[in-house]
Amino acid sequence: MNITEGATLTGGSSVALTPAGILPGRSSYVGPGHTRLEPETVEFSVSGGNPGAVKPGTAKTGVKITFASRLAEEGCCSVTPGTVVANLGVTWDLSQPESLVDELIARLRAVVYHSSFPDMVKKGILPVT
Repeated sequence: MNITEGATLTGGSSVALTPAGILPGRSSYVGPGHTRLEPETVEFSVSGGNPGAVKPGTAKTGVKITFASRLAEEGCCSVTPGTVVANLGVTWDLSQPESLVDELIARLRAVVYHSSFPDMVKKGILPVT
């Protein structure tokens, strides 16, 4: 699976994710810098919904992105392991039109791309304008 990181209207960097496992309703991939000690994973999940039923129910989609590091301080014996994780869940009442899902995806992309998003994550500053 190829994705574009740092995407702009004029480009970005293509990054190849490698399949790491598939189960019913779930798949996982690893990034190019992935190791057992410093994983880069992307996990996808889907569940729910019965389109043939009178009430089709609710479809759920999930994406989980995990980066981990073993920050080594100077010297031989001090390593600080840690992770950064993004969990995204989308719930779609299947009685709603697909066009509404398209609007939600467009808004999600816009919110994450906005300059206030990194400030929320890195500085704890909420957008106010």
